[in-house]
Amino acid sequence: MYPPVIADAEKVAILEQETDARRTQHAQDMAGVIRMMESALVLGDERDRLEEERDAFQVRIGKLKSRIVHLENDQADYEEKKKIFGDQTVELRMRTEELDAARAEVERLTAAMASCEGEHPAAAGLTTRAELVEAIAQLSADCVEGAVYAFENAKQQMMFLNP
Repeated sequence: MYPPVIADAEKVAILEQETDARRTQHAQDMAGVIRMMESALVLGDERDRLEEERDAFQVRIGKLKSRIVHLENDQADYEEKKKIFGDQTVELRMRTEELDAARAEVERLTAAMASCEGEHPAAAGLTTRAELVEAIAQLSADCVEGAVYAFENAKQQMMFLNP
């Protein structure tokens, strides 16, 4: 309300008081007003302190939010590395199985390539049937060629001795 208005009942109560009672009441009221002003000043100072504290907390909140973002990025990086590690583990397991299979195949082929008792030296190192057939054909051709050479040689010797 503007201007301040005093209720009629208050006016009557003030005017009917004795001077000493009014003075005492007035002093108490003034003391109350002064206490209110002191409280306002203290609370005003408290407000400034609380604002500073709030600002400090907001800075701390900003730092903590930054830390949270950093930790979330670390977690995402960890999850990605964990997935890659899992994939590599699976791949390693598969490669190990393939390596074991290849070693078994090498052992099998080495056993198949091993010479057996009584094996002709010409057959050493042959791995396929085609190579073996080719070696036999070559040996047969060499044998025939040797027989022809021996026959021709014997024939020439006979002709030399019996002209």
